[in-house]
Amino acid sequence: MALPTQLDRNIKAGDDNVTTGLNEEELPSKLDVSLNLTIIALEEILGIPDATLISAPMGSFSAAGLISLIFQDNGGDPASVGQLVRNGSDLVFHDGVAPRTIVTTEGGGISDPTFTRNIGLTASIASSAVSFNLVAADGTDQSTSNISQIAFRNDSASLGTIQIASMTAFASFTLSDGSTLGIGAASTGRVYLYAGVESGAVKLCMARQSLFEESALQSTTAEGGAGGADSNTVLYAASTISDIPVRLVGIAEMTAGAVAGSWET
Repeated sequence: MALPTQLDRNIKAGDDNVTTGLNEEELPSKLDVSLNLTIIALEEILGIPDATLISAPMGSFSAAGLISLIFQDNGGDPASVGQLVRNGSDLVFHDGVAPRTIVTTEGGGISDPTFTRNIGLTASIASSAVSFNLVAADGTDQSTSNISQIAFRNDSASLGTIQIASMTAFASFTLSDGSTLGIGAASTGRVYLYAGVESGAVKLCMARQSLFEESALQSTTAEGGAGGADSNTVLYAASTISDIPVRLVGIAEMTAGAVAGSWET
């Protein structure tokens, strides 16, 4: 028998001309019951839909035992505690609190907290404000066919597992005209760019110093857009966010003009 094939709990054994100790009139009905119960058990235990053609195997075996399991794309995260499913390029487990990405088939996984895939940074200056975008590695915007991925620690301070955040659009941060980050007039200073993740969405953040540990949850202060981001010890983002995981994704050197916070390069 070859795939596709199916189980059907309504199938009947039929007349079998087999010599047994059973009354021949009883044989078909006893086989029907036994076969029917076996099919029902297989369908219920393995979750096989009844009377549905199955076109691919669930895995492979050798004489020594199980070799592999094949996960078809579920098209979404697991909904029930204990479920392990494939969602696109990710293998996702529901731990009883929420779905957690444990492996990405594009590379990296829970054992690789430094994992990043397909990320890059661009910068531009307009009206003395400097903007950074977290984009794909080739400098283009992300899309559903050009996904960026970053590993972060868990959102919960009590959990040490890794999550993978996927980006299908760029994240941006603008340091407004007048915001100094503690860099003086006519001076060049180094700044640090961090990615943070809030409810699965990646945010781009900036700080004057690399003070923010990736192993801990961090909080951001809103840049404000009015030239008030002047501290050299604060992690700035477009908005105030409390207790999010962060990753250092880039370093830049910026030069102020004759007026501090008026950015030239």
